[in-house]
Amino acid sequence: MKLTDLIKTIPSGSPVAEILKIALLIAGTVFVDMISDVVKDSLNAKEYTKIIDVLDKEAE
Repeated sequence: MKLTDLIKTIPSGSPVAEILKIALLIAGTVFVDMISDVVKDSLNAKEYTKIIDVLDKEAE
């Protein structure tokens, strides 16, 4: 289930529902940002190991 589908199922009109929708949007944004940081870090780590492997082969 997508976050947008979850938000659409929450009834609107009451202030509590609107606050809940905003909180879900913020939580989803923070979650996606954290995942993107982890992916970027893992990609950068793989590049560094490739560079180290190339340098080791050149040293031999």
